[in-house]
Amino acid sequence: MLESIFRDERRILTVSTYVDDYMGVGDLYIGLPAILSSKGIARVLKLDLDVTERELFVRSARVIKNALSNIEHLWAAQ
Repeated sequence: MLESIFRDERRILTVSTYVDDYMGVGDLYIGLPAILSSKGIARVLKLDLDVTERELFVRSARVIKNALSNIEHLWAAQ
């Protein structure tokens, strides 16, 4: 990944990136394919998902958000 950035190779790699509205998913860091350049993430690519895959993607994002929320509540309770 660093090599791709330093050499400005503009390679497609899966990276954890913040999404605000990506296929109905927002306010979350999640792994997605992106083009990396010397400036970091040049562009996040849209996944070509069918209806079932899209539902599973959204469900996975929801599971991640719920887990993060639970961690935040546990952390705040200490």
